[in-house]
Amino acid sequence: MELFKISYSKRPDELRAIPVAPGNYIVTGATGKIGSDICKYLASNSELTVYAGTKSTARFEASELSQFSNIKPLLLGDNELIHSDQFFTPNLEIKGVIHCEGSYGELGELATIDLNQWIENVSIYLKRAISLINWMSSGTQTTQISSIFLGGGGASEAYVGLSNYSVMKTALVRLVETAAQEISMDKLSLNVLGPGPTNSQMVDQVIGSNKVIDQRIVEASISLHSTNKGLSERVFGAIDFLFSEEGRKISGRFLSAEWDEINKLLIKDSNSYKLRRVIPSE
Repeated sequence: MELFKISYSKRPDELRAIPVAPGNYIVTGATGKIGSDICKYLASNSELTVYAGTKSTARFEASELSQFSNIKPLLLGDNELIHSDQFFTPNLEIKGVIHCEGSYGELGELATIDLNQWIENVSIYLKRAISLINWMSSGTQTTQISSIFLGGGGASEAYVGLSNYSVMKTALVRLVETAAQEISMDKLSLNVLGPGPTNSQMVDQVIGSNKVIDQRIVEASISLHSTNKGLSERVFGAIDFLFSEEGRKISGRFLSAEWDEINKLLIKDSNSYKLRRVIPSE
């Protein structure tokens, strides 16, 4: 059985032009499509141990992740809040965290949404992100943790019918930028990474919806679903860079795997890579 099912034009080990520090890494939302692919990519490096965030051991065991010897389940609470102190002991330091929390909100125009549900979705999404940030920054670990929060196009452009999604992703960027100002980079680096168009649970949600949604999003979702487009090599290259020695010097940035040459160190000193981005022309 082939465990590594992500489609590449190159093998995973050939993609690793930038060395990632060996050690322990956490991926939240690990049993989702995107989180699972990231776990498998990290686990292709035998020097890394990946802790896959899951709500139950059974859910982990039912996934492909359980077949990797260096992927272990990390049980999360009902609200997907990490509540264990075991990772901040001298015997087990965390090198990096990737937050792949899904943002499947209310679809449709503002006039048609369930306002209470819309607000609750935003509250839960941000509560999980804030709890994770506080958890990472409040431990006794003396070495830096590098964290990557997966963002989305909703933070850089508005689309009809995606207000809930867009507000969550936009708020996430400003939240990470603010946390990067408040927390010493010696302890924690935080960045948002937009992976670009990918077949995810949100694609399924858009295709199955009868609400009014921007036609560009509908057409793109159908295409992504039909081709089963996974994460691009640029996403994994960006992850490798942000987890590298040089990438750990960058914090408080909103980066795009699709648009940016993320291995360029100019990012560290530029204010262009923030919430108020300029979208490249076609």
